[in-house]
Amino acid sequence: VIVITSRIISEFLKDNNILKQKSEDISFPKIFLECSPNITGSFLSGYMDAGGCVLKGKKAIKFSSICKSFLCVIQNILAANGIVSKIHKTDRKKNGWRNLYNLTINGNKSQLLLKSFLKESIKVNQLSWNKRRDYTRTIYTIGDFESNSSRHNYIINNNQFITYSTSTRLCQDLNIEKNIYLLQDKIVSIKDYKGNEEQEVYDLCLESEHLFFANGLYAHNSGRRGALLISLSVHHPQVIEFAESKKDTTKITGANISIRLTDEFLNAVKKGKKYEQRFPVELKEGETPKISKMVDAKDVWMKIIQTARDTSEPGLLFWNNIIKESPADCYSEFGYKTSGTNPCILGDTLVYVSDGRGNIPIKQLAEEGSDVPVFCYDNNSKITIRTMRNPRITGYKEKIYKLVLEDGYEIKATGNHKFRLSDG
Repeated sequence: VIVITSRIISEFLKDNNILKQKSEDISFPKIFLECSPNITGSFLSGYMDAGGCVLKGKKAIKFSSICKSFLCVIQNILAANGIVSKIHKTDRKKNGWRNLYNLTINGNKSQLLLKSFLKESIKVNQLSWNKRRDYTRTIYTIGDFESNSSRHNYIINNNQFITYSTSTRLCQDLNIEKNIYLLQDKIVSIKDYKGNEEQEVYDLCLESEHLFFANGLYAHNSGRRGALLISLSVHHPQVIEFAESKKDTTKITGANISIRLTDEFLNAVKKGKKYEQRFPVELKEGETPKISKMVDAKDVWMKIIQTARDTSEPGLLFWNNIIKESPADCYSEFGYKTSGTNPCILGDTLVYVSDGRGNIPIKQLAEEGSDVPVFCYDNNSKITIRTMRNPRITGYKEKIYKLVLEDGYEIKATGNHKFRLSDG
């Protein structure tokens, strides 16, 4: 037992929220989220030795708490350091106790990384064993290592997704360097986040690359290569050319494209009728279009859907609904009219900054209002550092969804985000 009699030390611990808290309300000290990874690792080393558990029989390492949100923060920190974990719930209500949550690290690769991260943990670094296998699969096949399954007796076929630990073995056998951070996970639920409760949403702008860590998850700026969303009205005469533009992968590589669908067009699709394509699309009172033609609405609809199936673009914006629900359009006569949209994330989403502070909520970065360096990936899946430009609030009262993965990871975002799935 260590007894501290110094008032200065006691006040320091109190001011930085490091003193022991009630188990049900425990929160991760902010100061350890904003410090360098080695200091965060030291804090977690102490927490592991004080309350963590090493299961020799199952060859697993775990943290336990009745406060799930506390473990979620730890899970995010571990994920940012390449360590995969899962959170499971033990229902103890029938015994009159609070439910217990267990964060478990039981894969070979993750346990090895944990040992190097928790350098000061006596429990972890005295282990004489680690899991032999790893059931976490990456998004990579043997072809991504420029090799063939016939050269490696531990690879079944060329289409097999490589496990986390096997990827390290491959790199050693082939004498190559390759950062392996893109892992598969199963989405178990997508639901409304806090119902209709008002939420501020924030936009991230990175220099050159648009990839970052968000709440422990790798995000490609919501699944897109650029911070730009281009939209075109379905009434524009060149809407089909626009919809099919991404079939050529060398064009429009830095943006999402979306088509603004009107009720007029959708009703024509339902009734199997024609609708007008015109230019200009928006006509002033008394103005006649320079180009006007009637086109089969269902034919246009099917071409849009087919292209979306083939290329994952374009997105669809139901424009009349957007206008009806947008506060800006109440003042359209003053020029404040909705012209487009942009995917966003919530203020409590953690961004892994590279200035030594670690994981910082995007809300705090927006309040600071300054450009900030962040860890991200380049197009070769290698970690690099880019500059996030002008983090800021981009919307209010947005409908928020919470996506929950199989291992307990959670990310909250607006509905127009895209997520890359392991099945392609």
